[in-house]
Amino acid sequence: MFRHNLDQPLEPGATYLIKAGQSVKFPKAIYGHVNAKSSTGRNDIHARLVADGVSSYDTMPHGFCGDLWFMISSGHFLVQLGPGDQLSQLRLFDRDTKLDETEMQIAYQKYGFLRRSGSPVPYEEIPTTEGDGMLGLTADFSNLDVVAWRAKTLEQQEKVLVFNKRQHSPHSFFDPIEKPKNGRLVLENGRFYIFVTREAVCVPPEFACEMAAVDHRRGEFRSHYAGFIDPGWGWEDGKPEGVALVLEVRPFGRNEIITEGAPVCRISYERMREVPRVLYGKTGSHYVSQRGPRLSKHFRAA
Repeated sequence: MFRHNLDQPLEPGATYLIKAGQSVKFPKAIYGHVNAKSSTGRNDIHARLVADGVSSYDTMPHGFCGDLWFMISSGHFLVQLGPGDQLSQLRLFDRDTKLDETEMQIAYQKYGFLRRSGSPVPYEEIPTTEGDGMLGLTADFSNLDVVAWRAKTLEQQEKVLVFNKRQHSPHSFFDPIEKPKNGRLVLENGRFYIFVTREAVCVPPEFACEMAAVDHRRGEFRSHYAGFIDPGWGWEDGKPEGVALVLEVRPFGRNEIITEGAPVCRISYERMREVPRVLYGKTGSHYVSQRGPRLSKHFRAA
């Protein structure tokens, strides 16, 4: 272990421990969970939060009081971070409100959380529903010229990804992957990919949503590095419209084959304590109208 000067970029493959700019002091009834921001995950930056004296990542127990640290590793890019760069978001809880299977079926009947071609997906047609209240999502290759982006290796890159800047060229850091003619895509072991789901997801204002990895029996890959979906996602003028989710995918241990419509992740819903005053997208959120496998806000349109 050695000290690193943050004036220098973080190197791929190394792990860095960086103190967060905030500490917290919770009331006894409050606990917290942390998710990486989407713009962190889409750049293959794995940011886990560590709280003093807590044995789990991204977790703060009831009544926690103390300092916070980021454990950060970049998978592919030289990344320049600076003071004030926002990597993660903290969510506060006073109880578990995640929907169980019965609650999910009732809520799904009312809202139709998943949509294709503008219509709700029938509940019985959702893949990988396993009786636990979670919904399965699948990979989309169908109506896209570019179905994914693959991160360039370090040897292929010519620039540093400066995290507080916008308008980076996508082709300096990623290669586009066109729609496979046979409907199958081989993901190389250890490489990083950006995909999009076939299903458009809507999150009504009284709910929040979180992504979980697909069961390892369905594939040896990680499907996300962020995973929180805000209240109001895919919700327009009081109606469920739906917006697809972007996935940050990395196979491990071996190459992995992904086919059109293959299950790639699962999502759960939880009730908000109250409806937020401002919903996602009402303040010009970057990903509110994303279509296809969109890169992070640090990149200009391809």
